[in-house]
Amino acid sequence: MTFFVAIFMASLSHADTQLLELDLSLSGWEEQAVKGNTEYELIETDGEQALEALCDKTASSLYQEVDIDINDQPYLAWEWRIKNIYDNHKEKEKTGADYPARVFVVIKTGSFGLTRRVINYVWASHEPVNSQWPHPYYANSAVIASVESGAPENFVDWRRVERDIKQDVKQFFDLDSGRIRAIGLMTDCDNTEVMGSASYRRITLSNK
Repeated sequence: MTFFVAIFMASLSHADTQLLELDLSLSGWEEQAVKGNTEYELIETDGEQALEALCDKTASSLYQEVDIDINDQPYLAWEWRIKNIYDNHKEKEKTGADYPARVFVVIKTGSFGLTRRVINYVWASHEPVNSQWPHPYYANSAVIASVESGAPENFVDWRRVERDIKQDVKQFFDLDSGRIRAIGLMTDCDNTEVMGSASYRRITLSNK
């Protein structure tokens, strides 16, 4: 998978606060198909833009390239909501490695930045919040971290997630340095062969 593409991003700086907010327009994203194509559409909801994803036995991701030291702007935040969870599948196995919503971060590490690590923050259908496990397909280089789980009380409510990427890189990979080279999102249902839908908005990186 090639992550080195152009990025469209809003940059805001207030005093000592540095904030990067990803542009949600589809022209700012590259798509990586795994099996078929998840449908991604820019919509307006609650008075602001969001990306809506719909999968139908398909799997593809959208991603944008960045180049940020994890020590400079390690705080990743976003809002999301889902329309359904997936029943009767094992999320830690290849046959069930589908998630209604996911936001992922690609980290390049090593002296020459040739080693890649990926953190997948997922809205799990069944695995509890704060659980994590090796990616079923890329166990040596990627981890799945459940940051939401199960059906929400209200499917129309947005849920906000905040993560310290530097802290997560240390916890998951025992690394103290690295550069964030891509941020992406994905709604997939190719293994479970069902339909799923989620929406994403307000994806930001900041220094505090």
